[in-house]
Amino acid sequence: MDSNLLWYSYNGNSDAKCDNRYDQNILQLYYLLKLFHVDPNRPFNVEPRNLELDKVLNYCNKRLTFESKGDEAEVLKLLIEMIYSFFPDLRKVSPSPLVLDKDVAQFPIMNGGSTSPKFVSHLIQKAIEDGMEDGKLGHLAGRLYLLALKKQSNPVHELNSAVACALLSSKNSHPPCLTYSVLCSDPLVLLKCELIIWKHRGLREIVLTVLLNLLDLNEVEVLARATTSSDVKNELILSRDALVVRCLLTLQSGVSEIFQNGASGNYIMRDKKTLALLRSLVTRRRGLTPLVVKQGLPELSLNYLIEFVPETFMDADILLLKLQEKILSPVERLCVADAALRIAIKYGVRNEEKAQQLAFAAISVMVNSFYIALGPTGVSVNALREENSEIDVCQKCRHSLFRMIKAMQNIHGNRDGLKNECSLALSKLAGLCKQEGEVKVQQKRSTLQHIWDAITMSINAMGGRVQV
Repeated sequence: MDSNLLWYSYNGNSDAKCDNRYDQNILQLYYLLKLFHVDPNRPFNVEPRNLELDKVLNYCNKRLTFESKGDEAEVLKLLIEMIYSFFPDLRKVSPSPLVLDKDVAQFPIMNGGSTSPKFVSHLIQKAIEDGMEDGKLGHLAGRLYLLALKKQSNPVHELNSAVACALLSSKNSHPPCLTYSVLCSDPLVLLKCELIIWKHRGLREIVLTVLLNLLDLNEVEVLARATTSSDVKNELILSRDALVVRCLLTLQSGVSEIFQNGASGNYIMRDKKTLALLRSLVTRRRGLTPLVVKQGLPELSLNYLIEFVPETFMDADILLLKLQEKILSPVERLCVADAALRIAIKYGVRNEEKAQQLAFAAISVMVNSFYIALGPTGVSVNALREENSEIDVCQKCRHSLFRMIKAMQNIHGNRDGLKNECSLALSKLAGLCKQEGEVKVQQKRSTLQHIWDAITMSINAMGGRVQV
């Protein structure tokens, strides 16, 4: 390449002599990259990284704005694609504007190539670049993607790989170059798409459809590994699905604040397709609910999981075993107990015997954790913290304790066995509060009073009274 050429200075008005020199260097660079692609081990190859490719890309993009047609434009486009195929990271250095024909955008179904993978991916990219201010391009992309899936002429792997790369683009960067095999090996990369995509219904449906397809293929790939034991394979898949569930719960419950419709903390069913994927993952993956709960969820996310995913009761046996594990920390044990009790209350009518077993194990943990929630004796501040963390153990346990006591107010109907178990546990807590009633630390006295009031409200809601 000619080092005397000022690649950044091109403005469309250069003289013919200078243009010819640029053209010569463009052709030489294209043939060099083409040769490098055919046989990268040739002894006379030039390392492309040593060339000023970012400047060349800037020149090509500028020149395309003045010469969008003809043989010269075709060569420039071929060179740009060739450079990007070798070095996709350069897309962030010199992004080129995506040009979309307005007529095709307005009447896409009438156009013969409107459902091609390239067109659908470009439409998604354009919607993201425009910030989806009116939302029309996003809805259009969703419609065309569904039509493209139905067309037998569009291979699913080509369509989904092109669409997935487009979804991972942003206003400031072009799509990454990810093959379908790479996406199948790591489907979680799709969760890196910007939050604005999840906010838009059309693009969100595309993400969920592609994600489900990639998860299924990834499961087949993991299970087919001959060098890995079956337990390790199942654990890998379970951990993968747990991460997906946590992300979807964050979006659905309003924790991310992108789906908020007014009132704070108002968790409602916002997207049926997202909820369907959540329920599907919980149904087909035993042990997913205990794992997600043990890791800790924001309150809104846990509320949403228990309120709208009845399949969580299918993991009652595993929740019961999890509560009996000795390796759980106090915070983890109470988090699992909180979720287990609320699941037993919400869906226990399906199997009252199993629900009572689960509830009894949960409230036993609640009673045994009373002193941890209250805090260490003789200390006026919360002194217990997790190792290498600023999390206050006492405060976390106290929060779970109050949630469990309040959850007992939701026991309705003819469920005398469950009511009796809960009433006995609350009476034990009331007795512990009375024993600690002489404490002189004001903060603990206030905590004891709040616990007593919560116990009284729950027992009254169940039709009983406090018996110490």
